[in-house]
Amino acid sequence: MDPKERWEQEQLNELEGFFVPEQLTLIQDELEQLEQIDWIQQLKEDEQIQLEQWIQEQSIEMKGVHILEYISQLEDDIEQLKQIDAVEEMREEIEEEQQQERNNEELIQLEQWEHLAFLAQQLNQN
Repeated sequence: MDPKERWEQEQLNELEGFFVPEQLTLIQDELEQLEQIDWIQQLKEDEQIQLEQWIQEQSIEMKGVHILEYISQLEDDIEQLKQIDAVEEMREEIEEEQQQERNNEELIQLEQWEHLAFLAQQLNQN
């Protein structure tokens, strides 16, 4: 291998070393986001189960006048759950936008990598 070919190979090795860790970081970020989404969904399900259990417990204990208080509390709980859902939807939209930005960045990096590979190929042919 002559010095020019060795230099070109070293340049390609450096470029590969730059892109692989960056891609691994992006993949790790995506995995962490998926774990957060799973955790939030599980939390939401747990809250729903607790609310249903609470409703059952309250319905057994309630009599007469307490029914109006119970209905008011349920309405408050339902409103709170709706607000939680709205916040969750906004968070998911933000995450989707961030994911799309990362995808766009990865696409740009891939195009740059392909261009560099093309240039390296051209250098090798010359």
